[in-house]
Amino acid sequence: MSPIRATKQKDLVAYVPTVADWRGTERRIAGNVDALADVPWSQLRRTEIFPGCQLDAAVLEMPEIWMPPGTSRHFSSRSVVPARAGHPADRTLAAKRDECVRRCLYALWLPHVSQSGNIRAPKPNTWWQRAYAFLRFAEWQLQNHPSTDGSVFGKVKLLDVLNGFYPSNRGIERACKMALAVLVDAGERNVIADYPTFFGRTQRTEELAQGEPIREGAALVLPATPDAESSVEPFSDEFVTEFLRRALWIQENIADDMLDHLERDIHVRGQYKYWSSSSKQRQEELEAWRDRAELRRLKYSWRLGRASRVSDVWPPPDVPSLYIALGVLQGCNLGVVNACMGARSSEILAADDVGFGPVAGRYQSRTYKLVDEIGGQARDWPLHPVAERAIEIQRRLSLLLRPEGQNHLWIRLQGKKATRLTSATSVFRRTVEYLGLSHLLGSGTAHMHRWRHTVARLVALSVVGAPKVLFDLFGHKDIEMTLHYMMSDPTIAEEAMLVAKEMTYALAKSGITDLIEGGGSGPAAASLRQQLPRAMRMGGDEFDTGLSETAEVLTYEGKTWSLVREGVICTKGLGEYGPCTKGRGAPDPGACRTACDHRFELTIAKQQCKEILTALTRERQAADANGLEMLVENLDGQIVAELKRWDEVREQFLQDSDIRRVWEKSLK
Repeated sequence: MSPIRATKQKDLVAYVPTVADWRGTERRIAGNVDALADVPWSQLRRTEIFPGCQLDAAVLEMPEIWMPPGTSRHFSSRSVVPARAGHPADRTLAAKRDECVRRCLYALWLPHVSQSGNIRAPKPNTWWQRAYAFLRFAEWQLQNHPSTDGSVFGKVKLLDVLNGFYPSNRGIERACKMALAVLVDAGERNVIADYPTFFGRTQRTEELAQGEPIREGAALVLPATPDAESSVEPFSDEFVTEFLRRALWIQENIADDMLDHLERDIHVRGQYKYWSSSSKQRQEELEAWRDRAELRRLKYSWRLGRASRVSDVWPPPDVPSLYIALGVLQGCNLGVVNACMGARSSEILAADDVGFGPVAGRYQSRTYKLVDEIGGQARDWPLHPVAERAIEIQRRLSLLLRPEGQNHLWIRLQGKKATRLTSATSVFRRTVEYLGLSHLLGSGTAHMHRWRHTVARLVALSVVGAPKVLFDLFGHKDIEMTLHYMMSDPTIAEEAMLVAKEMTYALAKSGITDLIEGGGSGPAAASLRQQLPRAMRMGGDEFDTGLSETAEVLTYEGKTWSLVREGVICTKGLGEYGPCTKGRGAPDPGACRTACDHRFELTIAKQQCKEILTALTRERQAADANGLEMLVENLDGQIVAELKRWDEVREQFLQDSDIRRVWEKSLK
């Protein structure tokens, strides 16, 4: 084994290597990690586990840049204190225990063999979660099952863990199980000597058999109550409507005016060495803005400050109120952007201030959770124009306030002002509170992750092929993850059925209106015209029922009729045959045929048909001129299919001699 590098504890230098570079350095230093258990602690303790941080440091601190943007970059979320495990009173045992704890923490950071047989290196955030869970376990072990030799796992048995530690530590049970699995692998590869042998992959029946004997009259250990399934409640429709209504109004009516004054306020403040010296002049500039402002009242009142003072006065009465309003503006920007993206907070906060450029309508950032790249992987998300507007406002806000030389998009307006924002939820929560919408949150809080579930719910209820759409939007690796988001609201299945029925009725009403007015086409049009009078007589005299009742009759109470594409309806009923399925069964919109007896086309599809035929005719002429015979044959088939849709459209395009020859050829 190559020697382990000894380093001095020192402050972290300006340059911090990437995790990938650091992993490469570790491999060169540690060499054969499968023999680390035999390395003397006096040598191993001086090894750098992280840049500038030795294994024997009082606090094992990861570089901030290694963690995903957001709360993970807080010091408490990227540092571990080994002393949290506790020490025995005996100094010799305490030293031995400290060594065992730190060796385990190092083993959790090194690459390990997963249960699937692959070599995996934990991400920084994953290491912190497992290290935190392990220290909680070690603390519990010292209090309940202290060893005689200073080890962590010397006296702990499987039943102790299952019936003692896990039931009282449900919040970290999963992380602890993963940590113990990694330590088992490390122990069996001789990376550490003190490890949980009771979880070993090798069979140790003699240890498994050593449970506590059941004594007469002894209290039975009851199974722990299973945790309720974790669920995140989507925002209600009322909350989404009211929040977006206020956010869009603020962005369109007062955002630019607010930022214009912020620019003036920064200029006034910059003329003084100390902020306190500029208070009077800043207030005077604010009063001047109030005197010349055209807008005097807000459409929606909000609460300025921590006092329960709700006001619709505009502009703000004082400088502190101005900065509260700026915080609300940033919170509105966050909400609007996430209502379009459904992204994780770390993905939103990782974005830098860059113009849209050639990729208009896309949000450029990085994703972290489901990618192998340490430091995230670049990706983009589609944006609605209102979200683009929100980002334009946010770019100007951050440019005015952030330190020179930095380019983050989302900024802190409290604490370390203008640095990169680390908690999107705290900003959004305050915004909801100031806007007076907290009463619409239901049983949850204004957590940003609820937008992700809200987007999933709305897409599931309104978009055909929702799982695939959400799978791509959320960047999932497993469709089960997508389905979990779609079904996070227990009422979503009932809502989806209701929405599907309402859409069916809406389609039927459009079709009935077309038939009454003499419109509509497709093979099903003739039979529907025959059925319509009878369907409208079901409620009494002829034509005395409304569109809703007739739609119910024709669609068997919303159970049939489905949208194939814009303007095209499948009227295939229960138990009827169709070429799309080659028999009975639910219709397949992707295999719809223009000649199907169940195909009904609304009048609005006529213009669409004309546009398609015009484009196909143009493509056919170009292909014919270039001698592309195979392409011409393919286009001829598409042209014939479109000509069958509308008699009027067909007659119009048959005036072209080439199209007429194609049509006549198809009739032979």
